[in-house]
Amino acid sequence: MKPSSEGYVTLDSCGPDELGDDTLHTPFKVSRQPIFVSTALPKEEEIVDVVFFDFIQPDILSALNYLDDGKSGKTWGAEDVEVYVKDLTANTLLETWAKRAWN
Repeated sequence: MKPSSEGYVTLDSCGPDELGDDTLHTPFKVSRQPIFVSTALPKEEEIVDVVFFDFIQPDILSALNYLDDGKSGKTWGAEDVEVYVKDLTANTLLETWAKRAWN
């Protein structure tokens, strides 16, 4: 029997059996992932949120400081970073999305 959709078997707590998706799938095709995702900057606002995973904080701060190039007179540091959504991780975000989309 040929698998009907792309995907892979997961082991997670989604679904009644808490084993994840045990459906046989055709493996995903390999594709390039974007380096970042963005929207257009608001024209009226001077302040924007930069949302990122915590493990790339040093790179984000370095990029902000490089792009500013001293124009603002500010050096961006760890004291300028705060948690965007408490108790939300990439794993819990994806699990919540899957439960909503698949149930």
